[in-house]
Amino acid sequence: MKPEEAWEILVAASQYADAKLRFVAEAITSAATGEPMPELLQNPYVNPATGLPRLVHRSCRRARG
Repeated sequence: MKPEEAWEILVAASQYADAKLRFVAEAITSAATGEPMPELLQNPYVNPATGLPRLVHRSCRRARG
């Protein structure tokens, strides 16, 4: 994966979770060392506050496939 692609994925995850990019980066780093991923980031397509689906941004579709 190119650094630019990784950056796009970080930004997309931050936007979908409505969380600061720093929080997302820290969560991913922690998960790589065995910590559980925060619930907020476990499913970026569902808003944890409402349980309703989020809209999928085009950059996420590109990053996934």
